[in-house]
Amino acid sequence: MRHNARVGTLTIASGQTDSAAITSLGALGRVGLGNAAGISIHGPAALTGTVTVQVQPAGDSTWRTLQSGGVDVTIAAGKTIVISPPAFADLRLHSGSAEGANRDFLIDSQQDMA
Repeated sequence: MRHNARVGTLTIASGQTDSAAITSLGALGRVGLGNAAGISIHGPAALTGTVTVQVQPAGDSTWRTLQSGGVDVTIAAGKTIVISPPAFADLRLHSGSAEGANRDFLIDSQQDMA
């Protein structure tokens, strides 16, 4: 059985390029990525730069741009992307330009439940 849950909100602050991270342990204080069968990232209505998804494998501190089919995974303004399954330990969002205002991205997960 699967259950949908709000993981939290990742924010790229005004004047910044990176959000905080969501980890497999739930750094946003909620569910995290540990049991997620898939995650959805919902983009805000406006963005200054091109926002890409960055990930870290377990035990590594280097951020890498997530690709699918050889193309960088990006989030457009007002759009939603789905990553299924999330095969990484940590996730953050990176803007190619300093954002002109706080940009909030809602993060949902689909959890496998016993």
